[in-house]
Amino acid sequence: MSKRLEKLNIDNKISWYFVNEQGGTTRYRELQYPFPDLRCFDLGDGTEFESLERFEWQRIRELGEELHIDPNSIKKENLIQWVRFVLQHESPILKKMIVPTTAIRKLYEFMRGEFKDREFRSKLLDALSEAPESLIELCRVSYAQFVSYDNQSEGWGSSVRKKLPEAPVNLSDSSKTNEVVSYFTKVGATCLSNAGFSYVTREFNPRRTTNGVFESGLSARSSGAGGIDVLLMKNGNPVVGEIKVKDDADPFYALIQCLTYAIEAGTPNQFLRMKKYPIDQQPEFFELDEQSPNVDICIICINHSHVEMYKRLSVLVKKLEESGDLPFLGKIYLTHNSGNDLKHFEK
Repeated sequence: MSKRLEKLNIDNKISWYFVNEQGGTTRYRELQYPFPDLRCFDLGDGTEFESLERFEWQRIRELGEELHIDPNSIKKENLIQWVRFVLQHESPILKKMIVPTTAIRKLYEFMRGEFKDREFRSKLLDALSEAPESLIELCRVSYAQFVSYDNQSEGWGSSVRKKLPEAPVNLSDSSKTNEVVSYFTKVGATCLSNAGFSYVTREFNPRRTTNGVFESGLSARSSGAGGIDVLLMKNGNPVVGEIKVKDDADPFYALIQCLTYAIEAGTPNQFLRMKKYPIDQQPEFFELDEQSPNVDICIICINHSHVEMYKRLSVLVKKLEESGDLPFLGKIYLTHNSGNDLKHFEK
């Protein structure tokens, strides 16, 4: 029995095939997108072809040596490694379907998953406030990694979301993020508008791509982490907003989250996508300027002991805003509730 991946020209059609030889029968299954799901067209047993040409491809053997995989013995567990390689190196059409993972997203995911030490975060904030150049460079590199990604051929979808809980009577009664969102959507529009914002949607994620894959090989049909808490608008600019309630993660962590999503939303392609498929048909999206995309950030602390952290964070925020090296970034707003009102923190 032999299973392998081959590039073939069958009846003048060049494609990649998963070839399975067993019991004297050879079956050719054409690899069709999305590769990780291995949705293949089975040509069937004993299919006869007018012509069949095999391609010698030196690079696949070189890759096999790197991955310690025999290209003539493809197993289920390493097939995705092969097809991802083909996707990246052989097909310019499908290559753009690989959703980039930016450097700052890797930092955000590391802080979210494996490193939640608040004392370390506090020291990191102080260090970056004193010398923000490394964070600015991380953002610049991340923007360069994402700016060419283009998924504007599709809308924003309607991914399945958990139903929001009943809105609390008062904003100050909120104990969870989704309660705050419910308040904003059902009874708290005035509290947002008084602070200069309007609500657009929740769990916003520009990376979501129906026919895409993340670099890990997982489907990009869903965002994976749910997206940013809320998308707002202010003065015609999209605003990515992250909500922290009570003893939830600190505002510095929220800033890293927001920078991650601002980079992914603040590209010409994403602004064109928002204009083409305006979220909830809100008219402000039709006026977006894709030539100079700008995304604002809003950190929202509810019933949170935010004052001391905001004082320190405002030093870093000011330096980021004034750096001139982050073209995607507009304003960064630090907000908090005072009863049912949303207030701006005085930097």
